[in-house]
Formats: sequence, C-alpha cells, structure tokens
Amino acid sequence: MWRPPTQTLNVSSLVNATMSGSCRFSERWLINEAYATWLSECRDLYKARCTLCLKNYDISNMGESAFKSHAKSTQHIQRSKQTTSKDNPSIAVFLLHHQMMVEIELTVRLQ
Repeated sequence: MWRPPTQTLNVSSLVNATMSGSCRFSERWLINEAYATWLSECRDLYKARCTLCLKNYDISNMGESAFKSHAKSTQHIQRSKQTTSKDNPSIAVFLLHHQMMVEIELTVRLQ
C-alpha cells in the first residue's frame, strides 16, 4: 500500500543540486568568432578568462551564457573599443617601449 512521503521535497533544490557546477570550458568556444579575440581558458575548467578585462569568471552554472552576458557589460564594451580603435596608439606605444627596453638591456650586457 502506498504511503505519502513524510517530508515534502523542494523540486527546485533537486534541479539545482544536479545542474549546479556542471558546465565546463569548451575548446570550441576559442574558435568562435564572437569570442576568439578575448576569451581564454583558465586552469580551473569551471572558469573562463576575458583577456580584455583581465578577469576570470565562473561558468559552472551558466556556461556559455556567462561570457555572452559579460560581453554585453559596459567595461567589456569599452575595452573592446579601445583595442580596436585605430586612434588609440597605446598598444603600439607599449610595444615600442618594450622593444627599446630590450635593446637597452642588450647594449648594457654587451658592454
């Protein structure tokens, strides 16, 4: 004979318990044009890194939606514009400065 359960089960807690932490980083995201220029893998398979914002974020619950959401953030959009802007010489200046420092260091070592 069937008896009703003595405790009530919270269905949403069961779903979260089985789904939570199940999303892992996927290599296929690295070849997707929408993410390839700024998405990077972390040591932790449940995280992804934005190389523009220099930020790691959890993807274990939302998966791909987590970085789709991040890509819409104000900070990410601003940094995307900075790196793609032809009027922003910051990267070129940095590389030139780095090259000059390497040449100076080599000159000092040779003397």
